[in-house]
Amino acid sequence: MRLGSCIAVEVVAFVVILGGVAAGASSVLAELRGPKAEPQRNVAPMIRPVVPVRPPPPVAVVPPVAPSAPAQPTVAAGPTLVTSAGTAIDPLAPVWQFAGEPDEPMLAPLRAGVPRRIKVNRGGSSLSLRLEFDNGARAAFKPDQVFGQSNPRREIAAYRIDRLLGIGRVPPAIAVTYDLAALIAVTDRNDGLARTRLREDTIPRNGKLRGELSWWVPVLADGKLAGGVPIDTTDGIVTWRKWLKAGATIPPERLELCK
Repeated sequence: MRLGSCIAVEVVAFVVILGGVAAGASSVLAELRGPKAEPQRNVAPMIRPVVPVRPPPPVAVVPPVAPSAPAQPTVAAGPTLVTSAGTAIDPLAPVWQFAGEPDEPMLAPLRAGVPRRIKVNRGGSSLSLRLEFDNGARAAFKPDQVFGQSNPRREIAAYRIDRLLGIGRVPPAIAVTYDLAALIAVTDRNDGLARTRLREDTIPRNGKLRGELSWWVPVLADGKLAGGVPIDTTDGIVTWRKWLKAGATIPPERLELCK
Protein backbone atom coordinates (compact mmCIF):
# COMPACT_ATOMS: atom_id res chain seq x y z
CA MET A 1 0.00 0.00 0.00
CA ARG A 2 2.79 2.29 0.89
CA LEU A 3 4.64 1.58 -2.42
CA GLY A 4 1.60 2.21 -4.60
CA SER A 5 0.83 5.57 -3.03
CA CYS A 6 4.40 6.73 -3.49
CA ILE A 7 4.30 5.78 -7.14
CA ALA A 8 1.05 7.66 -7.59
CA VAL A 9 2.52 10.81 -6.04
CA GLU A 10 5.60 10.63 -8.23
CA VAL A 11 3.45 10.26 -11.34
CA VAL A 12 1.43 13.32 -10.41
CA ALA A 13 4.59 15.36 -9.76
CA PHE A 14 6.08 14.30 -13.08
CA VAL A 15 2.97 15.36 -14.92
CA VAL A 16 3.02 18.78 -13.20
CA ILE A 17 6.70 19.29 -14.02
CA LEU A 18 6.15 18.25 -17.63
CA GLY A 19 3.30 20.76 -17.98
CA GLY A 20 5.44 23.58 -16.62
CA VAL A 21 8.23 22.74 -19.02
CA ALA A 22 5.80 22.78 -21.96
CA ALA A 23 4.41 26.14 -20.88
CA GLY A 24 7.88 27.59 -20.58
CA ALA A 25 8.87 26.30 -24.03
CA SER A 26 5.82 27.90 -25.60
CA SER A 27 6.69 31.23 -23.92
CA VAL A 28 10.24 31.06 -25.28
CA LEU A 29 8.94 30.36 -28.79
CA ALA A 30 6.56 33.29 -28.51
CA GLU A 31 9.36 35.63 -27.50
CA LEU A 32 11.49 34.44 -30.44
CA ARG A 33 8.65 34.99 -32.94
CA GLY A 34 8.20 38.64 -31.79
CA PRO A 35 5.05 40.50 -30.82
CA LYS A 36 1.93 40.00 -32.85
CA ALA A 37 1.19 42.71 -35.34
CA GLU A 38 -1.76 44.75 -34.33
CA PRO A 39 -4.50 44.99 -36.88
CA GLN A 40 -4.32 48.12 -39.03
CA ARG A 41 -6.88 50.78 -38.36
CA ASN A 42 -8.34 52.96 -41.03
CA VAL A 43 -7.12 56.46 -40.04
CA ALA A 44 -8.27 59.27 -42.19
CA PRO A 45 -5.36 61.52 -43.33
CA MET A 46 -5.31 65.00 -41.81
CA ILE A 47 -5.96 67.60 -44.50
CA ARG A 48 -4.85 71.14 -43.70
CA PRO A 49 -6.71 73.98 -45.31
CA VAL A 50 -4.68 75.87 -47.92
CA VAL A 51 -4.41 79.56 -47.03
CA PRO A 52 -3.73 81.78 -50.06
CA VAL A 53 -0.55 83.86 -49.74
CA ARG A 54 -0.99 87.51 -50.56
CA PRO A 55 1.83 89.12 -52.55
CA PRO A 56 3.64 92.01 -50.82
CA PRO A 57 2.48 95.47 -51.78
CA PRO A 58 4.54 97.13 -54.51
CA VAL A 59 7.38 99.35 -53.28
CA ALA A 60 7.72 102.71 -54.91
CA VAL A 61 11.20 103.28 -56.33
CA VAL A 62 12.47 106.75 -55.53
CA PRO A 63 15.29 107.92 -57.82
CA PRO A 64 18.40 109.09 -55.96
CA VAL A 65 18.66 112.81 -55.46
CA ALA A 66 22.00 114.36 -56.32
CA PRO A 67 23.47 116.34 -53.42
CA SER A 68 23.03 120.00 -53.89
CA ALA A 69 26.12 122.16 -54.10
CA PRO A 70 26.83 124.16 -50.95
CA ALA A 71 25.68 127.67 -51.13
CA GLN A 72 28.50 130.03 -51.92
CA PRO A 73 28.84 133.01 -49.62
CA THR A 74 27.80 136.21 -51.21
CA VAL A 75 30.53 138.81 -51.14
CA ALA A 76 29.44 142.31 -51.64
CA ALA A 77 31.41 144.03 -54.33
CA GLY A 78 33.54 146.87 -53.09
CA PRO A 79 33.42 150.33 -54.50
CA THR A 80 35.13 150.84 -57.82
CA LEU A 81 36.99 153.82 -59.11
CA VAL A 82 37.16 154.87 -62.73
CA THR A 83 40.28 156.52 -64.12
CA SER A 84 40.26 159.26 -66.71
CA ALA A 85 40.80 156.60 -69.37
CA GLY A 86 37.59 154.84 -68.29
CA THR A 87 39.32 151.88 -66.62
CA ALA A 88 37.64 150.52 -63.48
CA ILE A 89 39.89 150.11 -60.42
CA ASP A 90 39.06 148.09 -57.30
CA PRO A 91 40.43 150.12 -54.37
CA LEU A 92 40.52 146.95 -52.22
CA ALA A 93 42.78 145.04 -54.62
CA PRO A 94 46.45 144.64 -53.63
CA VAL A 95 48.74 147.30 -55.08
CA TRP A 96 52.15 145.74 -55.78
CA GLN A 97 54.04 149.00 -56.05
CA PHE A 98 56.65 150.86 -54.06
CA ALA A 99 56.75 154.64 -54.27
CA GLY A 100 54.59 154.46 -57.39
CA GLU A 101 56.82 151.90 -59.16
CA PRO A 102 55.95 148.21 -59.73
CA ASP A 103 57.68 145.71 -57.48
CA GLU A 104 58.71 143.06 -60.01
CA PRO A 105 61.40 145.08 -61.85
CA MET A 106 63.00 145.74 -58.46
CA LEU A 107 62.91 142.08 -57.37
CA ALA A 108 64.00 140.46 -60.65
CA PRO A 109 67.72 141.43 -60.37
CA LEU A 110 67.75 140.30 -56.73
CA ARG A 111 66.55 136.83 -57.73
CA ALA A 112 69.00 136.49 -60.61
CA GLY A 113 72.08 138.20 -59.15
CA VAL A 114 75.07 136.63 -57.41
CA PRO A 115 76.48 138.43 -54.32
CA ARG A 116 79.90 139.98 -55.03
CA ARG A 117 80.39 142.24 -52.03
CA ILE A 118 79.07 142.34 -48.46
CA LYS A 119 79.15 145.06 -45.81
CA VAL A 120 77.62 145.29 -42.36
CA ASN A 121 74.90 147.92 -41.98
CA ARG A 122 75.49 150.18 -39.02
CA GLY A 123 72.99 150.75 -36.26
CA GLY A 124 70.41 148.49 -34.68
CA SER A 125 70.77 145.52 -32.37
CA SER A 126 70.26 142.87 -35.07
CA LEU A 127 72.51 141.78 -37.94
CA SER A 128 71.76 143.45 -41.25
CA LEU A 129 74.06 143.32 -44.29
CA ARG A 130 74.25 145.20 -47.56
CA LEU A 131 74.72 142.94 -50.56
CA GLU A 132 75.99 144.12 -53.93
CA PHE A 133 75.29 141.78 -56.87
CA ASP A 134 77.15 141.08 -60.09
CA ASN A 135 74.34 142.72 -62.10
CA GLY A 136 74.64 146.02 -60.24
CA ALA A 137 71.64 145.53 -57.92
CA ARG A 138 71.78 146.16 -54.19
CA ALA A 139 69.76 144.74 -51.32
CA ALA A 140 69.54 144.68 -47.55
CA PHE A 141 70.05 141.12 -46.31
CA LYS A 142 68.76 140.00 -42.93
CA PRO A 143 69.80 136.37 -42.19
CA ASP A 144 68.62 133.85 -39.62
CA GLN A 145 70.50 134.97 -36.53
CA VAL A 146 70.98 134.46 -32.82
CA PHE A 147 69.12 137.65 -31.93
CA GLY A 148 65.59 136.51 -31.09
CA GLN A 149 64.03 139.93 -31.63
CA SER A 150 65.00 139.84 -35.31
CA ASN A 151 63.17 137.35 -37.52
CA PRO A 152 63.65 137.71 -41.29
CA ARG A 153 60.15 136.44 -41.96
CA ARG A 154 58.72 139.51 -40.28
CA GLU A 155 60.20 141.69 -43.01
CA ILE A 156 58.46 139.63 -45.68
CA ALA A 157 55.18 139.66 -43.74
CA ALA A 158 55.35 143.44 -43.36
CA TYR A 159 55.91 143.80 -47.10
CA ARG A 160 52.95 141.62 -48.06
CA ILE A 161 50.58 143.20 -45.55
CA ASP A 162 51.61 146.63 -46.81
CA ARG A 163 50.67 145.62 -50.36
CA LEU A 164 47.38 143.99 -49.35
CA LEU A 165 46.41 147.22 -47.61
CA GLY A 166 47.38 149.22 -50.67
CA ILE A 167 49.88 151.39 -48.78
CA GLY A 168 53.05 150.85 -50.83
CA ARG A 169 55.54 152.13 -48.23
CA VAL A 170 57.57 148.98 -47.50
CA PRO A 171 60.40 148.01 -49.90
CA PRO A 172 59.71 144.75 -51.78
CA ALA A 173 61.18 141.69 -50.04
CA ILE A 174 61.77 138.03 -50.88
CA ALA A 175 63.12 134.94 -49.09
CA VAL A 176 66.56 133.62 -50.16
CA THR A 177 69.12 130.96 -49.21
CA TYR A 178 72.88 131.35 -49.68
CA ASP A 179 75.92 129.22 -49.04
CA LEU A 180 77.54 130.67 -45.91
CA ALA A 181 81.08 129.97 -47.08
CA ALA A 182 80.39 131.78 -50.37
CA LEU A 183 79.15 134.84 -48.49
CA ILE A 184 82.23 134.93 -46.26
CA ALA A 185 84.43 134.60 -49.34
CA VAL A 186 83.06 137.80 -50.95
CA THR A 187 83.43 140.00 -47.87
CA ASP A 188 86.21 142.58 -47.95
CA ARG A 189 89.44 141.13 -46.63
CA ASN A 190 89.87 144.18 -44.43
CA ASP A 191 86.31 143.92 -43.08
CA GLY A 192 86.92 141.62 -40.15
CA LEU A 193 83.64 142.69 -38.56
CA ALA A 194 81.55 141.27 -41.42
CA ARG A 195 83.40 137.95 -41.38
CA THR A 196 83.13 137.62 -37.63
CA ARG A 197 79.43 138.40 -37.52
CA LEU A 198 78.66 136.03 -40.38
CA ARG A 199 80.40 133.22 -38.48
CA GLU A 200 79.20 133.96 -34.94
CA ASP A 201 75.83 135.74 -35.22
CA THR A 202 74.12 133.70 -37.94
CA ILE A 203 72.31 130.34 -37.73
CA PRO A 204 73.21 128.27 -40.81
CA ARG A 205 71.68 124.87 -41.52
CA ASN A 206 73.96 122.35 -43.22
CA GLY A 207 76.14 125.20 -44.42
CA LYS A 208 73.19 127.11 -45.90
CA LEU A 209 72.07 130.48 -44.57
CA ARG A 210 68.48 131.51 -45.07
CA GLY A 211 67.27 135.05 -44.85
CA GLU A 212 65.39 137.94 -46.45
CA LEU A 213 66.33 140.40 -49.17
CA SER A 214 64.81 143.87 -49.32
CA TRP A 215 65.28 146.16 -52.30
CA TRP A 216 67.89 148.75 -51.40
CA VAL A 217 66.41 152.24 -51.04
CA PRO A 218 68.99 154.55 -52.61
CA VAL A 219 68.19 157.64 -50.54
CA LEU A 220 66.56 157.75 -47.14
CA ALA A 221 65.16 161.15 -46.22
CA ASP A 222 64.30 162.01 -42.66
CA GLY A 223 60.58 162.58 -42.28
CA LYS A 224 59.68 165.95 -40.80
CA LEU A 225 56.50 167.70 -39.74
CA ALA A 226 55.58 171.36 -39.90
CA GLY A 227 58.31 173.58 -38.59
CA GLY A 228 60.98 170.99 -39.41
CA VAL A 229 60.17 168.75 -36.44
CA PRO A 230 61.47 165.19 -37.10
CA ILE A 231 58.71 162.57 -36.87
CA ASP A 232 60.77 160.33 -34.55
CA THR A 233 61.26 162.95 -31.83
CA THR A 234 58.96 163.31 -28.82
CA ASP A 235 57.10 166.30 -30.27
CA GLY A 236 56.75 164.57 -33.64
CA ILE A 237 55.44 161.32 -32.14
CA VAL A 238 52.85 163.17 -30.03
CA THR A 239 51.66 165.05 -33.11
CA TRP A 240 51.17 162.17 -35.56
CA ARG A 241 49.69 159.90 -32.89
CA LYS A 242 46.84 162.40 -32.55
CA TRP A 243 46.24 162.22 -36.30
CA LEU A 244 46.07 158.40 -36.26
CA LYS A 245 43.34 158.16 -33.60
CA ALA A 246 39.88 157.05 -34.70
CA GLY A 247 37.80 160.01 -35.86
CA ALA A 248 40.72 162.46 -35.82
CA THR A 249 41.07 165.06 -38.54
CA ILE A 250 44.32 164.85 -40.52
CA PRO A 251 45.54 168.02 -42.20
CA PRO A 252 45.20 167.62 -45.99
CA GLU A 253 48.93 168.22 -46.53
CA ARG A 254 49.71 165.31 -44.14
CA LEU A 255 47.40 162.68 -45.61
CA GLU A 256 50.21 161.22 -47.69
CA LEU A 257 52.49 161.02 -44.65
CA CYS A 258 49.87 159.19 -42.54
CA LYS A 259 49.13 156.47 -45.09
